[in-house]
Amino acid sequence: MSNTIELKPKRTRGPRGAAPEKLRVLVVDDDHSILEILKSALSLPQDLDVAVSDNAADAISQITRSESPFDILMFDVNMPDMDGIALCKTIRQKPGYRDTPIIMLTAMTDRNFIDNAFVSGATDYVTKPFDFLELRSRIRAAERLAADCKQARRAPTAAHQSPDDSTPAGNLDDPFSIDGIGRVLRFSEFDNYVLQLSQGKASFSFVTAIKIQNIERIHSDLSDDDFQRTIREVATGLVQETAQTGEFFSYRGGGVFLCVSHGRNLDGSRLSEPTLRRRIAATQVPGQPKTKLQVITGEPISMRSATKSGTLISLSKAVDSVLARETVSASAGTHPNEINRGFGAVADDPRPKFGVFDSFIRDLFRSDPQVGKTPNN
Repeated sequence: MSNTIELKPKRTRGPRGAAPEKLRVLVVDDDHSILEILKSALSLPQDLDVAVSDNAADAISQITRSESPFDILMFDVNMPDMDGIALCKTIRQKPGYRDTPIIMLTAMTDRNFIDNAFVSGATDYVTKPFDFLELRSRIRAAERLAADCKQARRAPTAAHQSPDDSTPAGNLDDPFSIDGIGRVLRFSEFDNYVLQLSQGKASFSFVTAIKIQNIERIHSDLSDDDFQRTIREVATGLVQETAQTGEFFSYRGGGVFLCVSHGRNLDGSRLSEPTLRRRIAATQVPGQPKTKLQVITGEPISMRSATKSGTLISLSKAVDSVLARETVSASAGTHPNEINRGFGAVADDPRPKFGVFDSFIRDLFRSDPQVGKTPNN
């Protein structure tokens, strides 16, 4: 599993004894001064080869003419003719660029721009004026992902997999990518999305965990392909049910989805369990093995926090909430709908082991000591 912030990029090597190959970066911005600054800053590491463009049409031309794909793309959002969000969406359709890290560079902090960028396929979103320490940490995370992409392109058996997080479903707790469904983000993209929200006005943003019940039995009964198809059916149902409110989702492994909602008065009605179950049942593919899918939801957890670490810990709390509710309902022998929402004190230790979130938070603090600081520190 790759973390949102990574300080030690894994370089891709050529033949034995050869120097590490340079990762190729394309920066697109209509402000020439920004291009010069970024080209100078990014060219310092010996493993980056930086090209620049001042408009989307030229960027598309460079990408099309390139003999091998660029490894990292950085797009300004606000450009004439074609903006960076439209450019991102266009590039995602090109062969070889499904998994390429795309970092959006922008002064736009409005949530609509952030949402549109990630829906269009952005990997990360960095606001101007740049904090170059912050930017460099984002670039290093992209370097790691880009090196993995390059390695995956060379391995025919892994070419269909996302090197970031589309691991096979052999391990129940592994997250994997669900591509092609709007508002369903990959693991790292989702974390980058909530981190970006933490820098803006996330006062009325909430994260809720949704879990498929009896996921262990479902996983053991199905082949890997059928299990992944089933998870995809659930994702489709969640997106269809929230078409009017625009929630974002991410599959985290273990049958758990995380959902980010926005609004002053969030009472949980958007994620009504009976409605979700009916919607998910309607999305199941005719002619395929059908599994009766029941989902439960945890408490909405506020993402109001002055720190990035606080925002990420909210994700862990959301998972704790749904796992606790499932554990309490199982021990009581009742359906989760019959359990009061104040379930936290019912069991001594309702949380099953779910190490992916704990390890992610630990890795985050270990790799970037700046993460836990408030903006004034």
